[in-house]
Amino acid sequence: MKKVQMFYSMQIYGLNGNRRDKMDIIFGILNAINMGGCKKTWIMYYANLDWKVFKRYMEFLERHGFVEKDGNEGFVLTNKGNALLEKLNEVKDILNVGPEHA
Repeated sequence: MKKVQMFYSMQIYGLNGNRRDKMDIIFGILNAINMGGCKKTWIMYYANLDWKVFKRYMEFLERHGFVEKDGNEGFVLTNKGNALLEKLNEVKDILNVGPEHA
């Protein structure tokens, strides 16, 4: 049997009790950083994540060049991160999902 990495098998639930997928979690993190909340605690609060999940996703996003540390214990979006956030917004608009469509 293949060993599944924890990153791919985590189940994260949103405020409405529905399971959030990886795209929703990444969207939440990128959106939080884009709104100016670059500190870890603010991003965790905005994206509704606990520390372990937050750390895992931030490592993923940083490793793939979507975010980078800003020097003040915070994070900023890279050009690649901004492009991803724009694409995720487009997908959510096409699917009519997200808080603005609730």
